[in-house]
Amino acid sequence: MQTSIERALVPLLEPGEQLRAGSAVWMADRREHVPLVFTSRAVYLLALTSQRLLVFDTPRRGRPVLEADLLLAKPHDAFTLRHVSRLLPLLQLRVSMGSRELVMEFRPRDRAAGRAVATALRAAQHRGRDGATPDAAAGASR
Repeated sequence: MQTSIERALVPLLEPGEQLRAGSAVWMADRREHVPLVFTSRAVYLLALTSQRLLVFDTPRRGRPVLEADLLLAKPHDAFTLRHVSRLLPLLQLRVSMGSRELVMEFRPRDRAAGRAVATALRAAQHRGRDGATPDAAAGASR
């Protein structure tokens, strides 16, 4: 899974951008007045880079992940981490983008990728609150 995500990312990465984590993730759009238990989920491939969060549609069996499968590619600061639930067996993240809220659920073997996403989004929120741009924060730490 990781190598197929890496191959799909090669033409998409910006100069200096690096893959931090990649995994399969169950995702659903959170809807008002609909309990989460009744919301349908689908499996997508998620890639976390040093600058962006990318989501790919899951290809049919036997086909590699292609650049055309890219559904979402946004910088970390475009997301707001609303809630993290560590109840077993899944790690659940609730993430908002403007008025849209996504629920991401990571299986036990992919929990490390989920924690990496949560950490990256929290860091972007703190940089946004402090008024520092990602470039300024990177320059200050050098």
